[in-house]
Amino acid sequence: MTAKPKPTTTNTSRRSVDAKTRARVLELARSGMGRNEVARESGVSADTVTRICRAAKPPVTFDRAQTKVATEARLVDLKARRTALSTSILDDVDKMRERLFAEYLVRSVDRDGNTVEYMALPTARDWRDTLTAIGIGIDKHIVLTRHDSDDRDLPAVDAWLAAMMGAAK
Repeated sequence: MTAKPKPTTTNTSRRSVDAKTRARVLELARSGMGRNEVARESGVSADTVTRICRAAKPPVTFDRAQTKVATEARLVDLKARRTALSTSILDDVDKMRERLFAEYLVRSVDRDGNTVEYMALPTARDWRDTLTAIGIGIDKHIVLTRHDSDDRDLPAVDAWLAAMMGAAK
């Protein structure tokens, strides 16, 4: 069996953009339109828009103020989600603590085949496992809370001391 010859490679460089399209891209970009919107409107990729705008004399740049505002809004949304999650974790810890002291119904069958029912407290192992889960929940609550705290939560003297000592958040 003979090996198939490898196909010859062709130049896969970027296809050139005609002058009319370049002019349209620059016109849209200079009008204040965003890069992705210019790409959709002109029918070229966002990378092509970037290349055309960089090569222009003078270069065309895109205003990042809108991106900055959107990023800041996203950070606020994420902080709110972490706060809600942190609160939920504390609620879960409370429920786990309630289970430590809650009796539960135990059903078993004795040698004679009779069903026996009695109330019992959690076993020592159940206590250990529950306390471990509570500890983990509290730790995660603290991590989330610390993540979103800043020096404004400290009294002025504590913030000053922390800054003087080079303490990290």
